Amino acid sequence: MIPTVEHFARPPDARAVNTASLLLAGEVFDDIIDLRLISAFVGPSGTGKTFALRTLMAERAARCEFVCLDVQERATMRSIAQALYRSLTGEDAPARITRHELSYEVIELLTDVQGKPLVIALDEAQRLNTECIEYLRYLHDDSSTHFAVVLAGGDGCWEVIAAEPMLRSRVWEPTFFKPLSERALLELLPFFHAIYADVDHDLLLRINDRRCESNLRQWAGFTARALSLMDRLGEPKLTPELVQVALRDPSATTS
Repeated sequence: MIPTVEHFARPPDARAVNTASLLLAGEVFDDIIDLRLISAFVGPSGTGKTFALRTLMAERAARCEFVCLDVQERATMRSIAQALYRSLTGEDAPARITRHELSYEVIELLTDVQGKPLVIALDEAQRLNTECIEYLRYLHDDSSTHFAVVLAGGDGCWEVIAAEPMLRSRVWEPTFFKPLSERALLELLPFFHAIYADVDHDLLLRINDRRCESNLRQWAGFTARALSLMDRLGEPKLTPELVQVALRDPSATTS
C-alpha cells in the first residue's frame, strides 16, 4: 500500500515542487526499478526525502508493486521478516513458525508480483542494525528473489549504510537531500504555493531566517499557519504584518 502524498501540516492548495533532489531521485528510482537494485534517499529531517519517495511511488503505482515499511526502534531480523510477510500476504505470520521457516516463506514471496516490478521501501532506515542489514542483503542476493530496495532515512542514515561495506557496495547512486539554497528557495516558493507569487524576496528571506531555515517541512508548516490567518482575517495577500503574526515574533519590525 502506497502512503498518501501530503505536505506536512497539509497547507491547502500546496503543490509538489521539482527540487534538484527530487528530480535526481526520480532518475535513480527508475534505474533501481528496471535493474532491481538497492539505493538510498538520505538527508536531514524535513528536507523532502520521504515526500519524494511517496511522490515517486504514487507516480509509478500503475506499473509497480510497493511494500512500505517503517523501521521500528530495536528492529530485529525476525521483526523485519514478519513485517515483510504481513505486507506481502495481508496476514500475520503463523505464531509457531521458526525463523528459518519464516525466511523461506518470505523468499518465496519476494519476486515480481503479477508481472510487475516489486519495490521495498524502508523509511527511518537509520534504525537498521547490522543484523537487519545483513538479512536484507541476504534476501536481495538470493537467486530466487527479484526486487528493488529504497532505504530512506534522516540524520545518521548514510553513516549506518557506509559502516556496512557489504551493503554500501550494493547501493546504487544514493540521493542526498539538503536544505535549499536561498536562490533555489526563492525560485521554488511561488510554485509551492500561490501566496508567495508576488511577495518581496526580502520578506521571504526574513521568514526563512527566523523560522524555516530552508527546510521544506518548516515552510509547509508556516504556509499552513499563514493561510489560516489570512482566511480568519480576510486578508488576500501575505503582508509583512501578517508574517509578523504568523512568526509569533512581537519584536520583529515590518520595515
